[in-house]
Amino acid sequence: MSALEIIDQVPEFARLVALEIKRNLEPHEDEISQNEAWKRYGRGWIAKMMERGLLHPICHANKRCFSISECERLKAKENVAARLATK
Repeated sequence: MSALEIIDQVPEFARLVALEIKRNLEPHEDEISQNEAWKRYGRGWIAKMMERGLLHPICHANKRCFSISECERLKAKENVAARLATK
């Protein structure tokens, strides 16, 4: 990976760091409902990540929620893997 490719990834890395900081400072602000997660990331993607054990739902009574930062981190990993596979 060249230096230019690394520099291109800095904004994405900074965004993920900001999400993790927000998650630690305000955990309730990081959670979205299952329905919102399906809208943002796709129902199939959420199901696939849960089946693989990579995404962990947060349950409040009978409501299932997901961490935005966890979803975004998984999406970023997929994007990097896809970029590496095309080279």
